Amino acid sequence: MAKVSAMLIEKGAAVAHEDFNEREGLIQRLADAANSGMWLCRVGCALCAFALVFQLVSLTSSFPTDWREVFTWESVGYGYTDELGMSHIQGYLVDEPDESRVPARSYLMFEADGSVPLAKTYAACASLAFGLGVLAAGERFFRRISMSRRPFELPRVRELNVIGMLVVLAAIVPNIIGLAISTWAYNVYLTQGQFTWGMWGPGIVNGWLIVLGAFVLIMARVFRYGCELQDQDDRLL
Repeated sequence: MAKVSAMLIEKGAAVAHEDFNEREGLIQRLADAANSGMWLCRVGCALCAFALVFQLVSLTSSFPTDWREVFTWESVGYGYTDELGMSHIQGYLVDEPDESRVPARSYLMFEADGSVPLAKTYAACASLAFGLGVLAAGERFFRRISMSRRPFELPRVRELNVIGMLVVLAAIVPNIIGLAISTWAYNVYLTQGQFTWGMWGPGIVNGWLIVLGAFVLIMARVFRYGCELQDQDDRLL
């Protein structure tokens, strides 16, 4: 009888040891996956930061002189003909108007299609800034999981909520900025007294960003329930 009991104890210990090894293996794979996510977000952050700096440098270098002076210049339209023989007109801010050609001291304010390059650049900068914030929050999310080896913790829920809100704002704020700048340009340099909305197209990508942000926010709720279940399991164990 004692021999049977010893065999059962030995078998139970072997099963427990096997389960422990399997659990440790799963935890290690979780940490490895989180570590991969962390480095992916770090690379994305670096790329976003580089693109943002490039946009800001391009913006500042596009002005022929101090931007405050440029915005006091006169708005003049200059036409050109494309390779298909179609005529187009672009709007420039110029220091000294020249009817024959575009002056050297000029700034392109309105494209031939009516769009405002300044609005596009500012919207792109805002979009990249939000992307940088999303990736920074994602880096923190994965790094903390890699360190704690526990995905279901309340701080991770808060980080997912932050990521979701940033994604939703990334779809809304840049478009507000672009529309506001375009409307300002139209009313200051074109209509001059009669209010009109500027030309701005939000694009289909922003709709997907809103859906993606909502998806992340729902995932945060799922993680919150996972935290509660994890807490219950910890108390039972």
